[in-house]
Amino acid sequence: MYALANEIKLAFYGNRIVMFAPLYLSNYCVNGCVYCGFRTSNHFKRRRLSIDETIAEAEVLRKWGMESVLLIAGSDPLTVNLEYMLPVVRRLREMFAYISIELHPQTVDFYRELIKAGVHGMTIYQETYDQETYRKLHPTGPKSVYGNRVVAPENGARAGFYNIGVGALLGLYDWRSEAVSMAAHTLHVRKINWQVRNQVSFPRITPMEGGFEVPHPVSRHDLEQMMLAFRIYFPEIDMFISTREPHAFRMNVIQTCATHISAGSKVNPGGYVESEKQKESADVGQFTVVDDHSVPNAVDGIPILHRLFIVQQIGCQIVGVIYYPVWIHVTEVILQIFYIQKAQTKGVHYTVLRTLNIEKADVYCVLDKTINAGDFIFPDIISQDQLS
Repeated sequence: MYALANEIKLAFYGNRIVMFAPLYLSNYCVNGCVYCGFRTSNHFKRRRLSIDETIAEAEVLRKWGMESVLLIAGSDPLTVNLEYMLPVVRRLREMFAYISIELHPQTVDFYRELIKAGVHGMTIYQETYDQETYRKLHPTGPKSVYGNRVVAPENGARAGFYNIGVGALLGLYDWRSEAVSMAAHTLHVRKINWQVRNQVSFPRITPMEGGFEVPHPVSRHDLEQMMLAFRIYFPEIDMFISTREPHAFRMNVIQTCATHISAGSKVNPGGYVESEKQKESADVGQFTVVDDHSVPNAVDGIPILHRLFIVQQIGCQIVGVIYYPVWIHVTEVILQIFYIQKAQTKGVHYTVLRTLNIEKADVYCVLDKTINAGDFIFPDIISQDQLS
C-alpha cells in the first residue's frame, strides 16, 4: 500500500505540499455536542472576533507566509451570517490566494454569496455517519438534525464551490464503517457537480475540556492504513492532516498520501495575535493541538523529493536503470530507508546513485552491493570527490 499510494501521489501531485492555517472567528455555539470544547453547556469566557480583530489575526498569518486560510466558527448565528462574513471575506481575499470555510450547514444561496465574495471552498465534518451514534452525541441544538449536516456538501456543490471537503471525527464510531461512508459521500458530491474537486480530512478526536471518553479509539496504524486506501481509491483528491496528529506522523503521511497540512495552528479566536504577544490564551480551544511546531519549523521538517537511480551492472557493463522517488530531510541531510520493490532480477549487483543539490554542491548517495526484491537499503552520503 505504501508503494502504490506513493506512486499515485507523485503522479498526481509531484513534489508539492499545500500548507494552510485555521482562523477561528468565534467560539460561541448553540449546539450541545458532548465531545466538543465549544459545546453550549461548557462554561468559559467566550469570544467573538470583530472584523478588525479578524484582519489582525490574518495579518499574523500573512507575516508567517501563509497563502491559504480556513475560516472556522462555532454554530454562532451572530457570527455566521452574511452581514459579518461578506465584509470579512472581501478583505481577506486581498490578503490570501485561497479562502475556505468550515461553518455549520447553510443554504445554497448563502454559499453562493460567499463564493461571489471570494471563498473558494468549504469543508464540513459529518462527525459520524452512524445515525444512532450521531443522535446520542448531538442531543441539543440545530446540529442534532442528522440530515441537515449530511446534505451540506451537496448544497455547496450546487452553489458552485470549487473545492468541497468531507470527513468524520475518527474515534466516535468504527473507523472502517466511517471510511466507507466518507468514500460514498465523496462520490455522491461528485455526482451532484462533476466539476467539484473533492477533499477529505482525517481528524482523530483529541482530549478536550470535560473529559469525553473516546468510544472507538483509532490507532496511528489504522489512521495511516485508512489514508493510504483513500489515496489509492481516489488518486486525484486532496487529503488533509491537521495538527491533531504528532509532527513525525504528519511528516510521514505527506510522503505517501496527504497533500495538505496545517501549521502553527491556534484553535481559539484571537490566538494568533496573542501568540505574537507571547501571551497564553485563557480561552478554550475546539480541540487539543498535538503538533505545536511553528510554521518555519514545520516547513523545515517537510521532506523534499529527489530521485534515486539504481543502476544494474554485470561486470563493467550497465544493463539497466531503475528509477525510484526518494524523500529526504534536506536540513538534516539524512536519507530515509529505501525499500526495493521492483528489482527486475533477484540476486543481481546494483550500484545506487542519487544526486542531491545542497547549497549548490553536488552530493551523491552510493550503494555498491547485491540486493534482492524486498531488501531495505541504507545508502551512505559521500562527496563528489569521494565518488571519483
